[in-house]
Amino acid sequence: MWSKSFSWLGFAIALIGTLLAGMPLLLGKASVLYTFYPPEMAETGFYIGAAHCLSAHRKPSLMDTGNNMKRIFLTALLSLAASAAVSEPSTNVAWAADTLNLVRSGDATRGAAPNDALECSSCHGASGASGNNTWPSLSGQPVGYMFKVIKDYQDGKLANSHRGALMAYIVEEMLDQDIVDIGAFFAAQSLPAGQGSGTFEAADLLDTLGDPRRLIPPCSVCHGRNG
Repeated sequence: MWSKSFSWLGFAIALIGTLLAGMPLLLGKASVLYTFYPPEMAETGFYIGAAHCLSAHRKPSLMDTGNNMKRIFLTALLSLAASAAVSEPSTNVAWAADTLNLVRSGDATRGAAPNDALECSSCHGASGASGNNTWPSLSGQPVGYMFKVIKDYQDGKLANSHRGALMAYIVEEMLDQDIVDIGAFFAAQSLPAGQGSGTFEAADLLDTLGDPRRLIPPCSVCHGRNG
């Protein structure tokens, strides 16, 4: 009786975890394209709850009934805690039709003005080709990439370091149109020359196979074999 009750509790917690994980989608605040990673804690709550929901339906013997009940109860508590601790999405950018149309509207000519006003070249180099390893090069980056990263800075998603806090301060008053315009400006620049030499076996494996241990899918699945 108790085992059956706890199995239903596990099912309920798994359902709650699933709903919490999908809440950004249900509320229209995120898109399935915003990241490969759903809120990890809610995902954990779902799988823990689901696993015990299934295992609890195995008919226990008289010897292990008490132990099974304890395990189910403890796991249910852990699942509930994990679901309650669901993290926010890693980005607020949802690639809806309006956002995609905005990104396409970027104008490289207009983008030269905010590039000069914000003095981007002081860190990222003239035309976005950085001269050092401290600051990344921006030239040749897609407009969508620039839009997402700058929005993440504005939303405080990348402001957990000194450089991140500096970037968040610099771009805090940029309008969305300014962001896509400056993104178009950098996208129109030539890619910077590669630095260093040698082989890149690890990068090639990540591109073709991904890394299941870190839940990273192959890059080429979305971006193509040649990027």
